[in-house]
This record gives sequence, structure tokens and C-alpha cells, in this order.
Amino acid sequence: MTRVPSRNTGAKVVGVSAGTGLSGLVLTLPDGPLRLVLMMLCPTLTLVTSGLWRIATDEIDGIIKSKRIMRERVKAERFYSALKGDASANPELVQLAKQRVEDLIKMQIDTAVRKAESILSS
Repeated sequence: MTRVPSRNTGAKVVGVSAGTGLSGLVLTLPDGPLRLVLMMLCPTLTLVTSGLWRIATDEIDGIIKSKRIMRERVKAERFYSALKGDASANPELVQLAKQRVEDLIKMQIDTAVRKAESILSS
């Protein structure tokens, strides 16, 4: 059985890497107040980096999803227009093509609504 990593696994790994990397760099500094303050900031850097990574990847995923839906919608609209202009086209096929265009429009709207809600909730 394959274990599927959670959605936040990548963000956790990036955060821990950043915090550990900063710790390693800070340890090369001579003892003093600067080193102490920077060592105290390492856990904060871990949390901030994890959060920013998650936000960035969510944003990129949303952009990719929107572009894919738009591309599919354009293809479906072209296909539907071609079928509509063809007098010999099967009416059921024309109806299916029309339904596909409408479904893709609904998907685009749902994606935009979810994005707006996530912006408002944060």
C-alpha cells in the first residue's frame, strides 16, 4: 500500500530546510548577541517559509487549473460552433457539445468563486 503525502508535506519540508539552513549559517558566526538573536529567529523562519510556500503553491495550482479550464472551454466552444453550423450534425451530439461548454463555464465560475472566498477568508 502506497502512502500518499499530505498536502502540507512539501511546505513542511521547505520550512524545515530553510530553518535548518539558517541555523547552519548562524552557527558559523562567532559567539555574541547577533548569533543569539539569529538562532532565536530560526524557528520563526521555519514557520514563515512553510506558510509562504503553501500560499505560493496554492496560487500556482489555481492559475494552472484556470488556464486548463479556459483552454478546454475554447476547444469545446469551437467544436460546438462547428457542429451548430453543420446542418447534417446529429442533434444529440450538438446538445452534448452545448452541455460541455456550459459545464466548463460553470467550472470557471466555481473556480473564481473559490479563489475569491479564499482571498476574503485570509
